[in-house]
Amino acid sequence: MFFNKGFESGSSVLHKHMQVIPYKSLTSNILPVEVAAAEQRKEEGMFELDQFFGIKHRFFRFGFDYFSLIEEKGEEGINEAVEQIETIYHMCLGELGVDANDAEVSYNVYLTPTLLFVVLREKNSVFGENGEKVDVNTLGFTGTLAVKSATDLAFLKLVTPLEILRRVSKSNLNDGKPIF
Repeated sequence: MFFNKGFESGSSVLHKHMQVIPYKSLTSNILPVEVAAAEQRKEEGMFELDQFFGIKHRFFRFGFDYFSLIEEKGEEGINEAVEQIETIYHMCLGELGVDANDAEVSYNVYLTPTLLFVVLREKNSVFGENGEKVDVNTLGFTGTLAVKSATDLAFLKLVTPLEILRRVSKSNLNDGKPIF
């Protein structure tokens, strides 16, 4: 599931909503960002992903699979999972210095059965000198950037996907906090 909050979050629809992409619709059952997160941290807790150096973000690895919790406990499991995930979501926002109700802040939230990820945003898109454009929504941070033309693809390859993500994100390099 993913959520784009704020004008610069890469959202294509102005009203609040979450989107769900079933794993079986993907070419593999795991996205590149999940692979990187699993390689970096196996135990429960909050962390930054080394590959996202310079991007203001937080990951949280769950100590449980909330889909299993829901399957096992039904409605009670749904309520329990929602409470736990909401607490973790607010913890991540707090670590990033963000109030969830601040209308001026843009960010993306990405949620899997075992992982929550929040990234702060500055812009929707990156433009090249010759009009090339790469739009970035939450899925861009999962390792799936989309372009509309061969020219835009050439620009993406030239600039690199990680640099595109850095250019649309809030930076954590100059905010006075150590990067861990």
